Amino acid sequence: MFFSVEFPDYNRMILTLNELEKAKKEANLANEAKTTFLSNMSHEIRTPLNAILGLDEIIIRQSNDPEIHKYAMNIHNAGQSLLSIINDILDFSKIEAQKLEILPGEYALSSIINDLNNMIMPKVKEKNLTYKIEIDSDIPSVLYGDSVRIKQILLNLLTNAVKYTPSGEILFSIKILERDGITTTLLFSVKDTGMGMKKSDMDKLFSPFERLEEKRNKTIEGSGLGITIVSKLLALMNSSLEVKSVYNEGSEFSFKLTQRIIDPEAIGNSYIDYDGTKTDIYQIQIQAPTATILAVDDTEMNLIVFKGLLKNTRMKIDTALSGLEMLSMITKKHYDLIFIDHRMPIMDGVEALHQMSTFPHLCKDTPCIALTANVIQGAKEQYISEGFVDYLSKPINSARLENVIVQNLNKSMILHPNDIGYITCEKISDSNLNQHENTTDRISKIYENIIDGISFDEAQKNCGTVELWLESAKTFYKTIPSISSELKNYIEKEDIENYTIKVHALKSSARLIGAMELSHKALALENYGNNGDWEKIKELSPSMLKELESYTTKLSALCPEIDESVKEKISLKDLNNAYKDILECIEVFDFTLAESIFNSLEKYKLPDGEEEFFKKLSDCILFLKRDEAIKILIDRKY
Repeated sequence: MFFSVEFPDYNRMILTLNELEKAKKEANLANEAKTTFLSNMSHEIRTPLNAILGLDEIIIRQSNDPEIHKYAMNIHNAGQSLLSIINDILDFSKIEAQKLEILPGEYALSSIINDLNNMIMPKVKEKNLTYKIEIDSDIPSVLYGDSVRIKQILLNLLTNAVKYTPSGEILFSIKILERDGITTTLLFSVKDTGMGMKKSDMDKLFSPFERLEEKRNKTIEGSGLGITIVSKLLALMNSSLEVKSVYNEGSEFSFKLTQRIIDPEAIGNSYIDYDGTKTDIYQIQIQAPTATILAVDDTEMNLIVFKGLLKNTRMKIDTALSGLEMLSMITKKHYDLIFIDHRMPIMDGVEALHQMSTFPHLCKDTPCIALTANVIQGAKEQYISEGFVDYLSKPINSARLENVIVQNLNKSMILHPNDIGYITCEKISDSNLNQHENTTDRISKIYENIIDGISFDEAQKNCGTVELWLESAKTFYKTIPSISSELKNYIEKEDIENYTIKVHALKSSARLIGAMELSHKALALENYGNNGDWEKIKELSPSMLKELESYTTKLSALCPEIDESVKEKISLKDLNNAYKDILECIEVFDFTLAESIFNSLEKYKLPDGEEEFFKKLSDCILFLKRDEAIKILIDRKY
């Protein structure tokens, strides 16, 4: 008391320290929230971007119309720019959260150089620039370091050089500065004859979100984060970025890296395998007509893209929309490779992979590759630790897809362009000309005067064909009562976790068929669920549920009820035999056949007292509730 009375400044200091500590905690919480948001944003943006870039690549490959090809290339370039900006923002958030790591491993420098050539040349061609490479031929062929981050740094510098060079040339060089028996120090340099920088602007170069001479460079795309990320990455590798620039004459960005030597054999000229006549979009260069592949993804568009990218490989490609469907399919057929999406409802990709070891099937030794929009550092190691042999990030890169197939498919199945049996893409295209004559029908042309509450433009974009939309809309119609009941139950129990999962799924399924107002309402409630805001959920849920249930009327024309009076009556014995067949199917994960048998029962009039059980089993089959379906079928008194 004496100390506090005699020294009032001490009291003020303690109060100030407490306020600072509180402010620090609030700032940390805000930063964590931002990082979580950006991580979620990564997945939400990358998933539709996968469809955009993948489908656009298919258009570029298959279209012979110069105007359409030009439009498609513009979409491709804009999509790649968007992807680059997303990556920059995510990397910057990791840097701020101190979660960006350097993960070294063995790599071939020639592979990095070749990848950079392939990525930067379309941009160079577009601006009619000269691109030169000077690589010391004595550089060791295999080194030890973080090849992903080295490539990211160099791509950033090369992209900037192209952006800020209206005419002239780009020089990319790698030289040996020092070398002993264990390590080598390399000097990487990117030099251009572009706009250059004023000395007064050099300090701004390393500030995040800064754009030099905003007025002069207003047409230059980008996030303004590139050089900041480069400098941070180099700091993590005990290096730094050096900049030389003369205004209106050009700039040179360089850095030194010391890498451990794995294979001392000289790189030679093996890196110069870029052919300037190659098309801007990578064409997969393998065929495997005897190979059978299974792709698993809960988003139909992603499966369309996957099959489209592999169209000319002559592989047999089957698809599954869930982990449970995949488990059923592998009991009947052997697959040479299985690609499995990670984030799926009911059973995610990791769970599906683990389930494969719990029952007999035909794919015990089949390599499984993870498909994911999760591109966080260390993702590959995480998936491999779960049992996958590799992973592919979305949007899917064609060259990476080909590489994964080559690495994991039996070598005897693969044909290369000069092998006997390889068929040119032109001949394959000719044989497929008549396969998709009806896929251009407009959904609106058939249903806009019949169905209300649907954005048919959105439905067309998401489903592509009338058949797929009709199948999706019918399924959605059948699930409305169960979805509504489950959501009401979760609200009553204040089960916010399952409520949020359910509205997340509803948001996507509503958007798929074009029920956009419902999708927007579900999205808002999903966000409130993620934030734990029960008051808003209770306030807004009634409106959303009313909108959901309105589709029972809006979509009823797609599923007209059969008049009970004209239905043929099924005997209890035949009904029970059908239930036993359904049980056998579900036990071996064959939900497709189980649903087919169940749908055939809908044409009959049920015996008295059977409606409640029939409805309960319908929900289990519709929502793939395997364990619950098995239980009620086993417990049934036959």
